Amino acid sequence: MPGEVCAECGEPATRDTEFCVQCGAFLDWSRAEQESVEGGRTEPVAATAGGGPAGSSVAAAVTVPSTVPPPRDPEPARQTAGARVAGGLQEPAVRPMDPPPRQTIIQPAAVEPSPSGCRRCGTANPPELRFCRKCGLEFSPPRQATAWDARPRPRVPWWRRIFGGHRTPSERAALRAYRRSLPMRYRLIRIGVALLVLLLLVGAVIAGNRDPIGWAKARWYDFKGTVVPVRDITPTLDPAVDANPDFPPSFAVDGNEASAWATTWTGAGEPEGCGAPNTAAGLLLTFEQPVDLRRLVVRAGLPTDDVNRLAQHRPRVLELRFSDGECVPLTLTDTGEQQVVELAPVSTTSVRIDVVDVYLSDADGATFVALSEVELLQRPQG
Repeated sequence: MPGEVCAECGEPATRDTEFCVQCGAFLDWSRAEQESVEGGRTEPVAATAGGGPAGSSVAAAVTVPSTVPPPRDPEPARQTAGARVAGGLQEPAVRPMDPPPRQTIIQPAAVEPSPSGCRRCGTANPPELRFCRKCGLEFSPPRQATAWDARPRPRVPWWRRIFGGHRTPSERAALRAYRRSLPMRYRLIRIGVALLVLLLLVGAVIAGNRDPIGWAKARWYDFKGTVVPVRDITPTLDPAVDANPDFPPSFAVDGNEASAWATTWTGAGEPEGCGAPNTAAGLLLTFEQPVDLRRLVVRAGLPTDDVNRLAQHRPRVLELRFSDGECVPLTLTDTGEQQVVELAPVSTTSVRIDVVDVYLSDADGATFVALSEVELLQRPQG
């Protein structure tokens, strides 16, 4: 029926619709019918019978529908403003219309109704409707875009993206709700897979080292390159001969660079073991428990500012011999400054240091070769 529209928003509607599909307003069709009936009532008017004069005594009551509009005279509409004034007509004051207020049109999101229809009354509705045409249930409330939606997200580090640090609180809440909505069997499968992976990792660590905590610490120290000095070192001579009282073996590990250990340089002899020591004795350093050696810090010869440095031979090649029989040669420079030598990882209970080659002294009668300081560094234990 033409003219059947929503009184609130003007959306076209039909008689079988009780709520506006655009704004959700109630469509009161019974009130509209009542107004239509009242508008069709007739009122009696007096008219002369037979078309006689108005003063005739014979009159009849003729019913004329009140809804019939009077004849429209198009002539006034054609008159100009001047003609109207001349004819005594008052020109109504023209008021400029205010510009209509700006309105933000909110496009509702297209929400598919449930397969069975409206959740409240079960009426089938097209998917583009926002309100149910039978009971007025709102399928999806409008959402107005905000400035926050258009703001780009800040870039987060990769490790935060892996662990979900880039998610907003609403996204985390949605993810938790999604996980809770999963069937119980899927949730049990996810938990079981995570436990299986954890058990495999722990089993691999235990099988490889029998100490997962110590193994993890060792890997962390390897990653950081952490080393600490070896403590509780017992220095002796090998073979056990009488030490020079001015240069005892304890001076090599006392932490004082002004003191030194020295031994007699022979410059002859047959190779013994894995090297060819050419000194009267070697420096043997023994530890209370096995250590994981990684670095050697040494000062060859007397300190640089010592006037007797050039009066003695200076070590050129050292040989390190560990408790398992492995030997490692080290070449040094002719300087009294600290020299750092990186070692391949080795676990040992002792280190023997022999001088197998020297920078010869120009002084006549030089017999000694010295080491001012020796420091061994290991990975932290425990």
